[in-house]
Amino acid sequence: MAELVVSGLLQVIIERLASPILEQCELLWGVRDEIENLRSKLSTIQAVLEDAEEQQVKSKALQNWLGKLKCVVYDADDILDDFTIEMEAEPKVEAKRKKVEIGDCFKKVGTFFSASNPLVSRSNMADKIKEIGRRLDAIAEERSKFHLKEVERVLEIQGREPSVHSPSVGFM
Repeated sequence: MAELVVSGLLQVIIERLASPILEQCELLWGVRDEIENLRSKLSTIQAVLEDAEEQQVKSKALQNWLGKLKCVVYDADDILDDFTIEMEAEPKVEAKRKKVEIGDCFKKVGTFFSASNPLVSRSNMADKIKEIGRRLDAIAEERSKFHLKEVERVLEIQGREPSVHSPSVGFM
């Protein structure tokens, strides 16, 4: 059952990673490579979930692997939520920052080093995406123990042509 939740959420996340607001984030925040890497890893993992679903009944280790994957997928979803919130809040933060008086140095320094600074926020988001990528790499490494078969799937992303996903060899 966990893999069905994971598979459905993976599809939603892959669609969100291709959304216009995330594409805008990629450009504005300089995280295009990280987002593309995450998209690729999630698509590749999604390709083996069907086989994992069939085999998990026989293997506690595979159930454990699916549990770890589920945690990372939920964390990735949370990060995408944070990303979206940051993108929507950024114009408000900029407007607020412009209201700070010129002579108020302490406020300016405090704002610069606070989490509301877009530079700090962008760096934090990029770090979070990279961490999810590292965790997915570790899960992918464990995946090789189970000899899961990759299933070719048609990925349908809203607003784009359906494409056949052939899992990448480099992710094994």
